[in-house]
Amino acid sequence: MCLNAVDLSRGGLLEINIKNFGSDSLLTYVADRSSNLRRLGVVDCGEQVTGYGILEAVVKLPLLEELEISSDSFI
Repeated sequence: MCLNAVDLSRGGLLEINIKNFGSDSLLTYVADRSSNLRRLGVVDCGEQVTGYGILEAVVKLPLLEELEISSDSFI
């Protein structure tokens, strides 16, 4: 469902919150298709989201103003 929302935005996505289901590959997908993103939230995604995955996504988002990261564990 999240991938469909990203696709339907056609690059116009400005904000997304990923909670309890994210992964590094999802972050890459969002970053590759949402260069206008201004806010990214990654909350409680467990071991599927790594610090490296977040870094790889963030460097692709030149307009990012706010990054929320909340998790009990990062690899």
